[in-house]
Amino acid sequence: MAIPANIQTILNDSVVESVRVELKEGWNPETILHTICAFANDIDNFYGGYIIIGIDDKGNVLGLDVNKYDFLQKEVVRYCKKCLEPSYIPVIDLLDYQNQKIVVLWCPAGSNKPYRCYENVYKEKKDTRYLTYVRKGSLTITASRDEEIELQNIGSYEPFDDRVNYHYGLDVIDRGVVEEYLKLSNSSLLLGFNERPTTDILLDLKAIGGPKEDYHPKNIALLMFTKKPSNYIPYSYIELTIIKNDSGDEIIEKTFDSALFKQYSDCMDFISNKIIEKKTIKVEGEYKSKTVFNYSFEVLEEVIANAILHKSYQMNEPVSVRIETNRIEVTSIPGFDRTISDTSIKELKPRSKRYQYRRIAEFLKELNIVEAKNTGYPTIIKKSLDNKSVLPIIDMNKERDYVTVIIPINEYFDEEKLSLRDKIINALNASPMTKTELCRYLGYARVVNSVSHQLTKLIIDNKVIEINKKYHLK
Repeated sequence: MAIPANIQTILNDSVVESVRVELKEGWNPETILHTICAFANDIDNFYGGYIIIGIDDKGNVLGLDVNKYDFLQKEVVRYCKKCLEPSYIPVIDLLDYQNQKIVVLWCPAGSNKPYRCYENVYKEKKDTRYLTYVRKGSLTITASRDEEIELQNIGSYEPFDDRVNYHYGLDVIDRGVVEEYLKLSNSSLLLGFNERPTTDILLDLKAIGGPKEDYHPKNIALLMFTKKPSNYIPYSYIELTIIKNDSGDEIIEKTFDSALFKQYSDCMDFISNKIIEKKTIKVEGEYKSKTVFNYSFEVLEEVIANAILHKSYQMNEPVSVRIETNRIEVTSIPGFDRTISDTSIKELKPRSKRYQYRRIAEFLKELNIVEAKNTGYPTIIKKSLDNKSVLPIIDMNKERDYVTVIIPINEYFDEEKLSLRDKIINALNASPMTKTELCRYLGYARVVNSVSHQLTKLIIDNKVIEINKKYHLK
């Protein structure tokens, strides 16, 4: 793998700060390993640095014997594997400079801070100790206790969505998707959008990082601004399955795998157009009829948005939306974090004290896809009751490996639970019918006594009247 910048760019102080460049006359394992460790720790957020072997500290180009390059490359890898913890290996490249061969080690900031290195790299582990090294100015030094704590905090709180992903360049970002997001969020960054380079827009969005000579997308950019995020972050999509009968022999599967905000809207559009149904019912004790839905669309919006926000994008499992004949299950991995008590979960009050992915939350809030301040579940409860639906059920194992939110179908659409009386009322609410028409509507081949008996009771209860052999709902 080649380094991203040319050697002239690296040695030009106006582009690459001198604090990020270490010149070495030759291969010196101990000092070089300590500097690799320091660049990986990147305590001052300079995005790592470069170690150049073959130029002395006065800038004299001495060069290296090209025949020793393979040996040097193997030595760097061997010492890194032996001496660095956690695992870290820089990018190694052989370059031509001023008619000489030099080796450049590119050491980008690591994502598993803090990194430690043997104090004496020539000894075995039992005969030396691990120390943490950092870069201060142009020097590599041993970290102080406070600096070690700072690195631990950086390593603990740098979320996955805000990490720079050095595996991909800015060419994977789709400018059209960026523009679509800015339009939907009514962003001020649309001003002069056509005249500004994509890099500047992404910098303003804090969606890219790395040294200015070699920017890379952060994971949030791969999720939000690529046409197919799963090409870069596996399983970052919504998988929807429709099971049309209890035997499971008629299944429809759909995958929504566009930019994160688009896959959400595409999924919700599909549910709105293909899944949501409504009925007008006469509610006992109320004067006016009421429209109810098989599922509250607003409840599904909240549940699926929560699944997208809280699923782990480091685990190879998508958000799953499973639609059965009498319920919808939305599953994401992992389950609720340990800051949420079991009692709060049972009461549908799972208030989290932290976001696993703050950048995802930040971008989705701009589009009003997710709510701020834990308002999602109060909305779910209110919209369920408004639709005369039972409240969702949260299913999660003891280890909290997953969370499934089960949304039962509204009882007026549940053929198994709906009484014959209710079925007759719903049928007549749609249109007056003769007894024969009503029985056929309910699925009977002929007039049956159970329907006749229920019609008689409804007439006695003053719910139904008969006019010209047709039954009307009062």
